Amino acid sequence: EKEYDPLDGLAGATDNCVEGGVWSANGCREVLWNTVELYFKKLVNQVPPMFVVKPGNVEIFTNESLTPSENPKLGQAAGSSYCDTPFTISYEDAPPQPVPAACGQWTIKRTWKIQPEYADCGGSTAKYAADLTATHVQEITIIDKSAPEFAVLPADQIDIPFYDNYRKQEPLPYAEEVAHDDMKALGLVSHPIQLISTDEDFSTGETSCFDGLASFTRIWKVMDACGNSAERYQTIVVQHPPAEVVPLQVWSPGEPLSLYAPGVLQLSEKCHPGKRIALGTRVYDRLLPPDSSCSDASSPETGCWTESSSKSSSFEEKEVYLIAPTFNEPFPSDVKRYTNDTLDPYSDSSLGVASGSAPCGTPFEVAYSDGRPVEVPDKCGVWTIGRSWKIQPQYNDCGSADASLTQTRVQVITVVDSFAPQFTETPAPDQFVEFLTDYGTSVTGVPVVEDVATHPDMSLRGLVSYPITLEFADVNVVFHANEAGLTEGVAVVSRQWTAQDRCGNTATWMQTVRVRSPQGVTSGGGPWNLGPVSPFTLSSSGKVSLKDSTVTGTVYSDTEVDSDPTSVTTVPPPPNTGSLLHEAEATARRLAS
Repeated sequence: EKEYDPLDGLAGATDNCVEGGVWSANGCREVLWNTVELYFKKLVNQVPPMFVVKPGNVEIFTNESLTPSENPKLGQAAGSSYCDTPFTISYEDAPPQPVPAACGQWTIKRTWKIQPEYADCGGSTAKYAADLTATHVQEITIIDKSAPEFAVLPADQIDIPFYDNYRKQEPLPYAEEVAHDDMKALGLVSHPIQLISTDEDFSTGETSCFDGLASFTRIWKVMDACGNSAERYQTIVVQHPPAEVVPLQVWSPGEPLSLYAPGVLQLSEKCHPGKRIALGTRVYDRLLPPDSSCSDASSPETGCWTESSSKSSSFEEKEVYLIAPTFNEPFPSDVKRYTNDTLDPYSDSSLGVASGSAPCGTPFEVAYSDGRPVEVPDKCGVWTIGRSWKIQPQYNDCGSADASLTQTRVQVITVVDSFAPQFTETPAPDQFVEFLTDYGTSVTGVPVVEDVATHPDMSLRGLVSYPITLEFADVNVVFHANEAGLTEGVAVVSRQWTAQDRCGNTATWMQTVRVRSPQGVTSGGGPWNLGPVSPFTLSSSGKVSLKDSTVTGTVYSDTEVDSDPTSVTTVPPPPNTGSLLHEAEATARRLAS
Protein backbone atom coordinates (compact mmCIF):
# COMPACT_ATOMS: atom_id res chain seq x y z
CA GLU A 1 0.00 0.00 0.00
CA LYS A 2 1.49 3.31 -1.06
CA GLU A 3 -0.06 6.77 -0.68
CA TYR A 4 1.40 9.81 -2.37
CA ASP A 5 0.44 12.99 -4.21
CA PRO A 6 0.86 12.56 -7.98
CA LEU A 7 1.21 16.33 -8.34
CA ASP A 8 4.36 16.36 -6.23
CA GLY A 9 7.03 17.79 -8.48
CA LEU A 10 4.95 17.31 -11.62
CA ALA A 11 3.85 20.65 -13.01
CA GLY A 12 0.61 20.53 -14.95
CA ALA A 13 -0.35 17.09 -13.74
CA THR A 14 -3.91 18.33 -13.19
CA ASP A 15 -4.37 18.43 -16.96
CA ASN A 16 -5.01 14.68 -16.92
CA CYS A 17 -7.45 14.71 -14.05
CA VAL A 18 -11.12 14.07 -14.75
CA GLU A 19 -13.80 14.91 -12.23
CA GLY A 20 -15.47 11.90 -10.72
CA GLY A 21 -12.37 9.76 -10.39
CA VAL A 22 -11.29 7.66 -13.36
CA TRP A 23 -8.11 6.01 -14.59
CA SER A 24 -5.94 8.37 -16.60
CA ALA A 25 -3.89 7.34 -19.62
CA ASN A 26 -0.83 6.65 -17.51
CA GLY A 27 -2.69 4.08 -15.41
CA CYS A 28 -2.98 6.26 -12.26
CA ARG A 29 -6.29 6.71 -10.49
CA GLU A 30 -6.98 10.38 -9.84
CA VAL A 31 -9.95 11.68 -7.80
CA LEU A 32 -11.18 15.27 -7.65
CA TRP A 33 -12.78 15.77 -4.22
CA ASN A 34 -15.37 18.54 -3.83
CA THR A 35 -13.68 20.35 -6.75
CA VAL A 36 -11.25 21.86 -4.25
CA GLU A 37 -9.01 19.27 -2.61
CA LEU A 38 -7.16 16.96 -4.97
CA TYR A 39 -5.74 13.76 -3.56
CA PHE A 40 -4.49 10.45 -4.88
CA LYS A 41 -4.66 7.05 -3.30
CA LYS A 42 -3.64 3.80 -4.89
CA LEU A 43 -2.95 0.24 -3.76
CA VAL A 44 -0.27 -1.04 -6.14
CA ASN A 45 0.75 -4.67 -6.26
CA GLN A 46 2.74 -5.25 -9.44
CA VAL A 47 4.38 -8.57 -10.20
CA PRO A 48 7.62 -8.20 -12.18
CA PRO A 49 7.87 -10.50 -15.21
CA MET A 50 10.59 -13.13 -15.10
CA PHE A 51 12.72 -15.12 -17.54
CA VAL A 52 11.64 -18.71 -18.09
CA VAL A 53 14.17 -19.33 -20.89
CA LYS A 54 17.67 -17.84 -20.74
CA PRO A 55 19.69 -18.32 -23.94
CA GLY A 56 23.05 -19.92 -23.18
CA ASN A 57 26.49 -19.06 -24.56
CA VAL A 58 26.89 -20.14 -28.20
CA GLU A 59 29.41 -20.26 -31.04
CA ILE A 60 28.40 -19.18 -34.54
CA PHE A 61 30.22 -18.42 -37.77
CA THR A 62 30.60 -15.23 -39.77
CA ASN A 63 28.31 -16.49 -42.53
CA GLU A 64 25.41 -16.72 -40.07
CA SER A 65 22.95 -14.10 -38.88
CA LEU A 66 23.13 -12.40 -35.47
CA THR A 67 19.33 -12.10 -35.36
CA PRO A 68 17.69 -14.79 -33.14
CA SER A 69 14.63 -15.09 -35.40
CA GLU A 70 16.89 -15.92 -38.37
CA ASN A 71 19.43 -18.11 -36.52
CA PRO A 72 17.91 -20.67 -34.09
CA LYS A 73 21.39 -21.49 -32.72
CA LEU A 74 21.38 -18.16 -30.87
CA GLY A 75 18.31 -19.02 -28.82
CA GLN A 76 15.45 -16.72 -27.88
CA ALA A 77 14.71 -15.50 -24.36
CA ALA A 78 11.18 -16.13 -23.10
CA GLY A 79 9.38 -14.77 -20.09
CA SER A 80 6.24 -15.00 -18.02
CA SER A 81 4.23 -12.70 -15.83
CA TYR A 82 1.32 -13.12 -13.51
CA CYS A 83 -1.77 -10.93 -13.21
CA ASP A 84 -1.59 -10.50 -17.02
CA THR A 85 0.93 -7.71 -16.65
CA PRO A 86 2.05 -6.89 -20.22
CA PHE A 87 5.81 -7.00 -20.67
CA THR A 88 8.47 -6.72 -23.35
CA ILE A 89 11.70 -8.66 -23.97
CA SER A 90 14.52 -6.91 -25.77
CA TYR A 91 18.26 -7.28 -26.15
CA GLU A 92 21.23 -5.03 -26.69
CA ASP A 93 24.65 -6.08 -28.01
CA ALA A 94 27.89 -4.68 -26.67
CA PRO A 95 30.59 -3.87 -29.25
CA PRO A 96 32.42 -7.03 -30.43
CA GLN A 97 35.74 -7.78 -28.75
CA PRO A 98 38.53 -9.78 -30.45
CA VAL A 99 39.55 -13.02 -28.74
CA PRO A 100 43.24 -12.73 -27.74
CA ALA A 101 45.64 -14.88 -29.77
CA ALA A 102 42.79 -16.24 -31.93
CA CYS A 103 42.69 -14.81 -35.44
CA GLY A 104 39.19 -14.33 -36.81
CA GLN A 105 37.37 -14.79 -33.50
CA TRP A 106 35.30 -12.24 -31.61
CA THR A 107 32.92 -12.23 -28.66
CA ILE A 108 29.75 -10.20 -28.22
CA LYS A 109 27.96 -9.85 -24.89
CA ARG A 110 24.20 -9.75 -25.53
CA THR A 111 22.15 -8.35 -22.63
CA TRP A 112 18.56 -9.57 -22.60
CA LYS A 113 16.09 -7.38 -20.68
CA ILE A 114 12.56 -8.20 -19.55
CA GLN A 115 10.38 -5.42 -18.17
CA PRO A 116 6.70 -4.48 -17.89
CA GLU A 117 5.28 -2.03 -20.39
CA TYR A 118 4.52 0.43 -17.59
CA ALA A 119 6.00 1.29 -14.19
CA ASP A 120 3.99 2.23 -11.09
CA CYS A 121 2.93 5.75 -12.05
CA GLY A 122 5.46 8.53 -11.57
CA GLY A 123 6.02 10.78 -8.61
CA SER A 124 8.35 9.67 -5.87
CA THR A 125 7.85 6.01 -6.84
CA ALA A 126 9.60 6.23 -10.20
CA LYS A 127 12.54 4.42 -8.63
CA TYR A 128 10.44 1.24 -8.43
CA ALA A 129 10.58 0.87 -12.20
CA ALA A 130 14.09 -0.59 -11.94
CA ASP A 131 12.85 -3.19 -9.46
CA LEU A 132 10.50 -4.54 -12.13
CA THR A 133 13.27 -5.19 -14.71
CA ALA A 134 15.45 -8.31 -14.95
CA THR A 135 18.48 -8.88 -17.20
CA HIS A 136 20.44 -11.89 -18.49
CA VAL A 137 23.81 -11.77 -20.27
CA GLN A 138 24.54 -14.18 -23.13
CA GLU A 139 28.02 -14.48 -24.65
CA ILE A 140 28.21 -15.08 -28.41
CA THR A 141 31.52 -16.28 -29.90
CA ILE A 142 31.91 -15.57 -33.62
CA ILE A 143 34.42 -17.57 -35.69
CA ASP A 144 35.56 -16.82 -39.23
CA LYS A 145 36.14 -20.10 -41.09
CA SER A 146 34.91 -18.91 -44.48
CA ALA A 147 37.38 -18.62 -47.32
CA PRO A 148 37.06 -15.65 -49.67
CA GLU A 149 35.13 -16.27 -52.88
CA PHE A 150 36.19 -15.30 -56.39
CA ALA A 151 33.91 -12.53 -57.62
CA VAL A 152 35.83 -12.42 -60.93
CA LEU A 153 37.12 -15.87 -61.91
CA PRO A 154 40.30 -16.46 -63.91
CA ALA A 155 39.83 -17.86 -67.41
CA ASP A 156 40.22 -21.63 -67.74
CA GLN A 157 42.90 -21.16 -70.42
CA ILE A 158 44.71 -18.24 -72.03
CA ASP A 159 46.95 -18.30 -75.10
CA ILE A 160 49.88 -15.88 -75.44
CA PRO A 161 52.41 -15.59 -78.28
CA PHE A 162 55.65 -14.62 -76.52
CA TYR A 163 57.33 -15.43 -73.25
CA ASP A 164 57.56 -11.81 -72.15
CA ASN A 165 53.77 -11.58 -72.18
CA TYR A 166 53.05 -14.64 -70.13
CA ARG A 167 52.42 -12.61 -66.97
CA LYS A 168 49.73 -10.50 -68.57
CA GLN A 169 46.26 -11.29 -67.31
CA GLU A 170 43.14 -9.25 -67.94
CA PRO A 171 40.94 -8.99 -66.15
CA LEU A 172 42.72 -9.89 -62.93
CA PRO A 173 40.75 -12.24 -60.67
CA TYR A 174 39.02 -10.55 -57.75
CA ALA A 175 37.79 -12.02 -54.45
CA GLU A 176 35.47 -10.90 -51.67
CA GLU A 177 35.07 -12.02 -48.07
CA VAL A 178 32.16 -14.38 -47.34
CA ALA A 179 30.18 -13.03 -44.39
CA HIS A 180 26.57 -12.33 -43.41
CA ASP A 181 25.39 -8.72 -43.67
CA ASP A 182 25.08 -8.62 -39.84
CA MET A 183 28.80 -9.46 -39.56
CA LYS A 184 29.88 -7.06 -42.30
CA ALA A 185 28.02 -4.23 -40.57
CA LEU A 186 30.11 -4.89 -37.43
CA GLY A 187 33.36 -5.26 -39.36
CA LEU A 188 33.73 -8.94 -38.39
CA VAL A 189 35.71 -10.00 -41.46
CA SER A 190 39.32 -11.14 -41.68
CA HIS A 191 40.81 -8.44 -43.91
CA PRO A 192 42.98 -7.90 -45.84
CA ILE A 193 42.53 -10.41 -48.68
CA GLN A 194 45.66 -11.39 -50.63
CA LEU A 195 45.71 -12.47 -54.27
CA ILE A 196 48.64 -14.80 -55.04
CA SER A 197 49.57 -16.51 -58.30
CA THR A 198 52.02 -19.40 -58.69
CA ASP A 199 53.20 -20.92 -61.97
CA GLU A 200 54.34 -24.54 -62.13
CA ASP A 201 54.30 -27.77 -64.13
CA PHE A 202 55.99 -26.42 -67.28
CA SER A 203 55.96 -28.91 -70.16
CA THR A 204 56.56 -28.83 -73.92
CA GLY A 205 54.67 -30.48 -76.71
CA GLU A 206 55.66 -33.81 -78.25
CA THR A 207 57.08 -32.08 -81.33
CA SER A 208 60.30 -30.09 -81.50
CA CYS A 209 60.52 -27.28 -78.99
CA PHE A 210 61.25 -24.86 -81.82
CA ASP A 211 57.89 -25.26 -83.51
CA GLY A 212 55.70 -26.60 -80.74
CA LEU A 213 53.81 -25.15 -77.79
CA ALA A 214 54.76 -24.85 -74.16
CA SER A 215 52.22 -24.79 -71.34
CA PHE A 216 52.13 -24.51 -67.60
CA THR A 217 49.58 -24.29 -64.80
CA ARG A 218 48.87 -21.02 -63.04
CA ILE A 219 47.37 -21.33 -59.57
CA TRP A 220 45.41 -18.33 -58.30
CA LYS A 221 44.99 -18.28 -54.55
CA VAL A 222 42.96 -15.86 -52.42
CA MET A 223 43.65 -15.83 -48.69
CA ASP A 224 42.35 -13.68 -45.85
CA ALA A 225 44.33 -12.49 -42.84
CA CYS A 226 43.57 -15.69 -40.90
CA GLY A 227 44.64 -18.17 -43.57
CA ASN A 228 41.21 -19.12 -44.94
CA SER A 229 41.90 -19.66 -48.64
CA ALA A 230 40.48 -20.80 -51.95
CA GLU A 231 42.20 -21.72 -55.22
CA ARG A 232 41.43 -21.71 -58.93
CA TYR A 233 43.57 -23.25 -61.69
CA GLN A 234 44.12 -22.12 -65.27
CA THR A 235 46.31 -23.31 -68.12
CA ILE A 236 48.74 -20.91 -69.80
CA VAL A 237 49.69 -21.90 -73.37
CA VAL A 238 52.78 -20.14 -74.82
CA GLN A 239 53.67 -20.31 -78.50
CA HIS A 240 57.39 -20.82 -79.13
CA PRO A 241 59.23 -18.12 -81.07
CA PRO A 242 61.28 -18.99 -84.20
CA ALA A 243 64.56 -20.84 -83.69
CA GLU A 244 67.50 -18.59 -83.01
CA VAL A 245 70.82 -19.04 -81.32
CA VAL A 246 70.45 -17.65 -77.81
CA PRO A 247 72.53 -17.94 -74.63
CA LEU A 248 71.48 -20.69 -72.24
CA GLN A 249 69.61 -19.56 -69.17
CA VAL A 250 67.78 -21.19 -66.29
CA TRP A 251 64.08 -20.46 -66.00
CA SER A 252 61.90 -21.23 -63.01
CA PRO A 253 58.12 -20.84 -63.17
CA GLY A 254 57.13 -17.53 -61.64
CA GLU A 255 60.14 -15.65 -63.05
CA PRO A 256 59.99 -13.37 -66.12
CA LEU A 257 61.16 -14.80 -69.42
CA SER A 258 63.06 -13.23 -72.33
CA LEU A 259 61.46 -12.66 -75.68
CA TYR A 260 62.97 -15.90 -76.93
CA ALA A 261 62.93 -19.42 -75.65
CA PRO A 262 65.47 -20.20 -72.92
CA GLY A 263 68.22 -22.67 -73.59
CA VAL A 264 67.48 -24.72 -70.47
CA LEU A 265 64.14 -25.07 -68.67
CA GLN A 266 64.05 -25.66 -64.93
CA LEU A 267 60.96 -27.73 -64.15
CA SER A 268 59.11 -27.18 -60.93
CA GLU A 269 60.37 -28.90 -57.81
CA LYS A 270 56.90 -30.32 -57.23
CA CYS A 271 56.99 -32.44 -60.37
CA HIS A 272 60.64 -33.23 -61.07
CA PRO A 273 62.95 -32.36 -58.17
CA GLY A 274 66.28 -30.99 -59.38
CA LYS A 275 65.62 -31.79 -63.06
CA ARG A 276 66.66 -29.48 -65.87
CA ILE A 277 65.59 -30.30 -69.40
CA ALA A 278 67.52 -29.02 -72.41
CA LEU A 279 65.95 -27.76 -75.61
CA GLY A 280 64.36 -30.51 -77.62
CA THR A 281 63.29 -32.51 -74.57
CA ARG A 282 60.19 -34.60 -74.94
CA VAL A 283 58.43 -35.82 -71.79
CA TYR A 284 55.79 -38.54 -71.96
CA ASP A 285 53.45 -38.84 -68.99
CA ARG A 286 50.96 -41.65 -69.03
CA LEU A 287 48.97 -43.69 -66.52
CA LEU A 288 49.32 -47.42 -66.24
CA PRO A 289 46.19 -49.53 -65.88
CA PRO A 290 45.76 -50.96 -62.34
CA ASP A 291 46.95 -54.45 -63.33
CA SER A 292 50.22 -53.26 -64.89
CA SER A 293 53.55 -54.26 -63.41
CA CYS A 294 56.12 -51.92 -61.91
CA SER A 295 58.93 -54.44 -61.76
CA ASP A 296 61.21 -52.26 -63.88
CA ALA A 297 60.82 -49.19 -61.70
CA SER A 298 64.17 -47.65 -60.93
CA SER A 299 63.09 -44.91 -58.52
CA PRO A 300 60.03 -46.07 -56.58
CA GLU A 301 60.46 -43.33 -54.01
CA THR A 302 59.57 -40.71 -56.63
CA GLY A 303 56.75 -42.59 -58.22
CA CYS A 304 57.30 -45.50 -60.73
CA TRP A 305 59.31 -44.07 -63.60
CA THR A 306 62.14 -45.21 -65.86
CA GLU A 307 64.65 -43.39 -68.05
CA SER A 308 65.91 -44.43 -71.44
CA SER A 309 69.62 -44.96 -72.05
CA SER A 310 69.59 -42.56 -75.00
CA LYS A 311 70.71 -39.20 -73.61
CA SER A 312 72.56 -36.22 -74.96
CA SER A 313 73.03 -32.59 -74.12
CA SER A 314 70.02 -31.66 -76.21
CA PHE A 315 67.68 -34.58 -75.85
CA GLU A 316 66.30 -36.64 -72.98
CA GLU A 317 63.40 -39.02 -73.10
CA LYS A 318 61.57 -40.04 -69.96
CA GLU A 319 58.59 -42.25 -69.30
CA VAL A 320 56.67 -41.57 -66.11
CA TYR A 321 54.37 -44.19 -64.64
CA LEU A 322 51.99 -43.16 -61.88
CA ILE A 323 49.43 -45.58 -60.49
CA ALA A 324 46.49 -44.29 -58.49
CA PRO A 325 46.17 -45.56 -54.89
CA THR A 326 42.94 -47.36 -53.97
CA PHE A 327 40.80 -47.78 -50.84
CA ASN A 328 41.11 -50.94 -48.81
CA GLU A 329 38.07 -53.02 -47.98
CA PRO A 330 36.02 -52.97 -45.86
CA PHE A 331 35.29 -49.27 -46.33
CA PRO A 332 33.77 -47.47 -43.26
CA SER A 333 30.05 -48.28 -43.15
CA ASP A 334 27.19 -45.90 -42.44
CA VAL A 335 26.78 -45.35 -38.67
CA LYS A 336 24.36 -43.83 -36.16
CA ARG A 337 25.52 -41.54 -33.35
CA TYR A 338 23.96 -39.38 -30.64
CA THR A 339 24.59 -35.73 -29.87
CA ASN A 340 26.82 -36.57 -26.89
CA ASP A 341 29.22 -38.56 -29.10
CA THR A 342 32.31 -37.35 -30.91
CA LEU A 343 32.51 -37.18 -34.69
CA ASP A 344 36.30 -37.64 -34.77
CA PRO A 345 37.04 -41.09 -36.24
CA TYR A 346 40.55 -41.02 -34.78
CA SER A 347 39.09 -40.58 -31.27
CA ASP A 348 36.26 -43.10 -31.73
CA SER A 349 37.41 -46.02 -33.87
CA SER A 350 33.86 -47.37 -34.15
CA LEU A 351 33.13 -44.56 -36.61
CA GLY A 352 35.54 -46.21 -39.00
CA VAL A 353 38.71 -44.91 -40.64
CA ALA A 354 39.36 -45.41 -44.35
CA SER A 355 42.71 -46.84 -45.41
CA GLY A 356 44.33 -47.55 -48.76
CA SER A 357 47.27 -48.99 -50.67
CA ALA A 358 49.30 -48.12 -53.78
CA PRO A 359 51.70 -50.13 -55.99
CA CYS A 360 55.35 -49.18 -56.45
CA GLY A 361 55.57 -47.65 -52.99
CA THR A 362 53.91 -44.45 -54.18
CA PRO A 363 53.33 -42.29 -51.07
CA PHE A 364 49.70 -41.24 -50.61
CA GLU A 365 47.41 -39.71 -48.03
CA VAL A 366 43.83 -40.36 -46.90
CA ALA A 367 41.72 -37.48 -45.60
CA TYR A 368 38.04 -36.75 -45.02
CA SER A 369 35.75 -33.74 -45.06
CA ASP A 370 32.20 -33.47 -43.68
CA GLY A 371 29.33 -31.89 -45.57
CA ARG A 372 26.74 -29.61 -44.02
CA PRO A 373 24.33 -31.46 -41.67
CA VAL A 374 20.83 -31.90 -43.10
CA GLU A 375 17.85 -32.46 -40.77
CA VAL A 376 15.76 -35.45 -41.79
CA PRO A 377 12.24 -34.34 -42.85
CA ASP A 378 9.47 -35.23 -40.37
CA LYS A 379 12.09 -36.40 -37.83
CA CYS A 380 12.83 -33.69 -35.30
CA GLY A 381 16.35 -33.82 -33.89
CA VAL A 382 17.70 -36.26 -36.50
CA TRP A 383 20.39 -35.13 -38.94
CA THR A 384 22.54 -36.79 -41.60
CA ILE A 385 26.13 -35.86 -42.44
CA GLY A 386 27.88 -36.97 -45.61
CA ARG A 387 31.54 -37.75 -44.82
CA SER A 388 33.65 -37.69 -47.98
CA TRP A 389 36.83 -39.79 -47.80
CA LYS A 390 39.52 -38.97 -50.38
CA ILE A 391 42.67 -40.92 -51.23
CA GLN A 392 45.33 -39.35 -53.45
CA PRO A 393 49.10 -39.49 -54.04
CA GLN A 394 51.28 -36.85 -52.44
CA TYR A 395 52.41 -35.65 -55.88
CA ASN A 396 50.84 -35.71 -59.31
CA ASP A 397 52.14 -36.28 -62.83
CA CYS A 398 52.46 -32.59 -63.72
CA GLY A 399 49.54 -32.60 -66.11
CA SER A 400 45.82 -33.18 -66.44
CA ALA A 401 45.74 -36.58 -64.78
CA ASP A 402 45.14 -35.31 -61.21
CA ALA A 403 41.49 -36.28 -61.17
CA SER A 404 42.18 -39.82 -62.32
CA LEU A 405 44.68 -40.31 -59.48
CA THR A 406 42.16 -39.40 -56.78
CA GLN A 407 39.30 -41.54 -55.48
CA THR A 408 36.41 -40.37 -53.31
CA ARG A 409 33.83 -42.40 -51.38
CA VAL A 410 31.07 -41.22 -49.07
CA GLN A 411 30.07 -42.48 -45.62
CA VAL A 412 26.72 -41.37 -44.13
CA ILE A 413 26.55 -40.53 -40.40
CA THR A 414 23.12 -40.18 -38.76
CA VAL A 415 23.02 -38.05 -35.59
CA VAL A 416 20.10 -38.31 -33.14
CA ASP A 417 19.23 -35.94 -30.28
CA SER A 418 17.34 -37.94 -27.64
CA PHE A 419 18.55 -36.01 -24.60
CA ALA A 420 16.33 -33.84 -22.47
CA PRO A 421 17.54 -30.43 -21.28
CA GLN A 422 19.23 -30.49 -17.88
CA PHE A 423 18.66 -28.26 -14.88
CA THR A 424 22.13 -26.74 -14.50
CA GLU A 425 21.29 -24.16 -11.82
CA THR A 426 18.64 -25.01 -9.25
CA PRO A 427 17.82 -23.07 -6.08
CA ALA A 428 17.20 -24.77 -2.78
CA PRO A 429 14.33 -27.21 -3.33
CA ASP A 430 12.49 -25.78 -0.29
CA GLN A 431 11.56 -22.13 -0.96
CA PHE A 432 9.93 -20.07 1.82
CA VAL A 433 7.75 -17.16 0.76
CA GLU A 434 7.15 -14.61 3.54
CA PHE A 435 4.10 -12.85 2.14
CA LEU A 436 1.03 -14.16 0.45
CA THR A 437 1.43 -11.67 -2.40
CA ASP A 438 4.65 -13.45 -3.39
CA TYR A 439 2.79 -16.65 -4.15
CA GLY A 440 2.88 -17.44 -7.84
CA THR A 441 6.05 -15.50 -8.60
CA SER A 442 8.93 -17.10 -6.66
CA VAL A 443 11.32 -15.00 -8.75
CA THR A 444 14.33 -16.13 -6.71
CA GLY A 445 13.40 -19.77 -7.19
CA VAL A 446 13.56 -20.08 -10.98
CA PRO A 447 15.96 -22.84 -12.16
CA VAL A 448 18.22 -22.56 -15.22
CA VAL A 449 18.10 -25.21 -17.95
CA GLU A 450 20.56 -25.91 -20.77
CA ASP A 451 21.10 -28.50 -23.49
CA VAL A 452 24.36 -29.72 -21.95
CA ALA A 453 24.27 -33.28 -23.33
CA THR A 454 25.94 -32.10 -26.55
CA HIS A 455 29.51 -32.90 -27.60
CA PRO A 456 31.54 -29.93 -28.94
CA ASP A 457 31.75 -31.70 -32.32
CA MET A 458 27.93 -31.51 -32.49
CA SER A 459 27.44 -28.01 -31.07
CA LEU A 460 29.94 -26.55 -33.58
CA ARG A 461 27.71 -27.95 -36.33
CA GLY A 462 24.53 -26.61 -34.71
CA LEU A 463 23.16 -30.09 -33.88
CA VAL A 464 21.09 -29.03 -30.87
CA SER A 465 17.30 -29.03 -30.54
CA TYR A 466 16.78 -25.40 -29.66
CA PRO A 467 14.76 -23.58 -28.42
CA ILE A 468 14.12 -24.83 -24.86
CA THR A 469 10.91 -23.85 -23.05
CA LEU A 470 10.59 -23.77 -19.27
CA GLU A 471 7.29 -23.71 -17.40
CA PHE A 472 5.87 -24.86 -14.11
CA ALA A 473 2.61 -26.13 -12.67
CA ASP A 474 1.51 -26.31 -9.04
CA VAL A 475 0.34 -29.89 -8.75
CA ASN A 476 -0.66 -29.96 -5.08
CA VAL A 477 -1.45 -27.55 -2.24
CA VAL A 478 -1.65 -28.57 1.42
CA PHE A 479 -2.97 -26.03 3.93
CA HIS A 480 -1.84 -26.17 7.58
CA ALA A 481 -3.68 -24.19 10.27
CA ASN A 482 -2.32 -23.46 13.71
CA GLU A 483 -4.11 -23.24 17.00
CA ALA A 484 -4.94 -19.55 16.55
CA GLY A 485 -6.85 -20.20 13.36
CA LEU A 486 -6.16 -19.96 9.66
CA THR A 487 -4.79 -16.43 9.81
CA GLU A 488 -1.45 -17.76 11.03
CA GLY A 489 -1.39 -20.82 8.80
CA VAL A 490 1.12 -22.05 6.24
CA ALA A 491 0.33 -23.39 2.78
CA VAL A 492 2.73 -25.94 1.21
CA VAL A 493 2.74 -25.89 -2.59
CA SER A 494 4.32 -28.66 -4.71
CA ARG A 495 5.67 -26.89 -7.81
CA GLN A 496 6.77 -29.01 -10.76
CA TRP A 497 9.13 -27.36 -13.28
CA THR A 498 9.20 -28.81 -16.80
CA ALA A 499 11.91 -28.12 -19.40
CA GLN A 500 11.35 -29.23 -22.99
CA ASP A 501 13.29 -28.78 -26.22
CA ARG A 502 11.64 -28.32 -29.60
CA CYS A 503 11.69 -32.07 -30.25
CA GLY A 504 9.79 -32.98 -27.09
CA ASN A 505 12.70 -34.23 -24.96
CA THR A 506 11.49 -33.37 -21.45
CA ALA A 507 12.95 -33.11 -17.93
CA THR A 508 11.19 -32.20 -14.67
CA TRP A 509 12.30 -30.85 -11.30
CA MET A 510 10.14 -30.58 -8.18
CA GLN A 511 10.22 -27.63 -5.81
CA THR A 512 8.40 -27.00 -2.53
CA VAL A 513 7.08 -23.48 -1.91
CA ARG A 514 5.90 -22.56 1.58
CA VAL A 515 3.54 -19.58 1.77
CA ARG A 516 2.90 -17.98 5.16
CA SER A 517 -0.10 -15.74 5.87
CA PRO A 518 0.77 -12.03 6.32
CA GLN A 519 0.15 -10.63 9.77
CA GLY A 520 -2.98 -8.69 10.66
CA VAL A 521 -5.29 -10.07 8.01
CA THR A 522 -8.96 -9.43 8.69
CA SER A 523 -11.79 -10.45 6.45
CA GLY A 524 -14.91 -9.91 8.45
CA GLY A 525 -13.85 -12.55 10.89
CA GLY A 526 -13.38 -15.15 8.16
CA PRO A 527 -10.18 -16.90 7.04
CA TRP A 528 -7.83 -15.85 4.25
CA ASN A 529 -7.79 -18.07 1.22
CA LEU A 530 -4.87 -19.34 -0.81
CA GLY A 531 -6.15 -18.98 -4.34
CA PRO A 532 -4.58 -20.10 -7.59
CA VAL A 533 -2.03 -18.05 -9.47
CA SER A 534 -4.31 -15.33 -10.83
CA PRO A 535 -4.86 -11.56 -10.93
CA PHE A 536 -6.73 -11.95 -7.62
CA THR A 537 -4.10 -13.69 -5.53
CA LEU A 538 -4.66 -11.34 -2.58
CA SER A 539 -8.39 -11.71 -1.94
CA SER A 540 -8.68 -10.25 1.55
CA SER A 541 -10.89 -7.14 1.79
CA GLY A 542 -9.01 -5.78 4.80
CA LYS A 543 -5.86 -3.68 4.82
CA VAL A 544 -2.59 -5.58 4.71
CA SER A 545 0.62 -3.96 5.99
CA LEU A 546 3.41 -5.01 3.64
CA LYS A 547 6.69 -4.91 5.54
CA ASP A 548 8.82 -4.91 2.40
CA SER A 549 8.03 -1.96 0.14
CA THR A 550 9.53 -3.71 -2.89
CA VAL A 551 7.05 -6.58 -2.76
CA THR A 552 4.89 -6.46 -5.85
CA GLY A 553 1.65 -8.10 -6.79
CA THR A 554 -1.51 -7.29 -8.71
CA VAL A 555 -3.23 -3.92 -9.05
CA TYR A 556 -6.10 -4.14 -6.59
CA SER A 557 -8.61 -1.67 -5.15
CA ASP A 558 -11.31 -2.25 -2.53
CA THR A 559 -13.46 0.48 -4.10
CA GLU A 560 -15.58 0.09 -7.21
CA VAL A 561 -14.10 2.25 -9.97
CA ASP A 562 -15.57 3.21 -13.32
CA SER A 563 -12.95 1.87 -15.68
CA ASP A 564 -12.01 3.39 -19.01
CA PRO A 565 -11.49 0.34 -21.26
CA THR A 566 -8.98 2.24 -23.36
CA SER A 567 -6.69 2.96 -20.46
CA VAL A 568 -6.83 -0.11 -18.20
CA THR A 569 -7.24 -3.82 -18.71
CA THR A 570 -9.83 -5.47 -16.47
CA VAL A 571 -9.01 -9.08 -15.66
CA PRO A 572 -11.90 -11.24 -14.42
CA PRO A 573 -11.37 -13.60 -11.47
CA PRO A 574 -10.32 -17.12 -12.45
CA PRO A 575 -13.07 -19.63 -13.07
CA ASN A 576 -13.44 -22.73 -10.90
CA THR A 577 -11.79 -25.20 -13.24
CA GLY A 578 -11.70 -28.03 -10.75
CA SER A 579 -7.91 -27.95 -10.49
CA LEU A 580 -6.03 -29.11 -7.41
CA LEU A 581 -5.54 -25.49 -6.39
CA HIS A 582 -9.26 -24.80 -6.49
CA GLU A 583 -9.94 -28.05 -4.61
CA ALA A 584 -7.48 -26.98 -1.93
CA GLU A 585 -9.24 -23.63 -1.64
CA ALA A 586 -12.64 -25.33 -1.28
CA THR A 587 -11.24 -27.68 1.38
CA ALA A 588 -9.94 -24.72 3.35
CA ARG A 589 -13.36 -23.09 3.23
CA ARG A 590 -15.07 -26.26 4.54
CA LEU A 591 -12.56 -26.56 7.37
CA ALA A 592 -13.16 -22.95 8.36
CA SER A 593 -16.93 -23.42 8.50
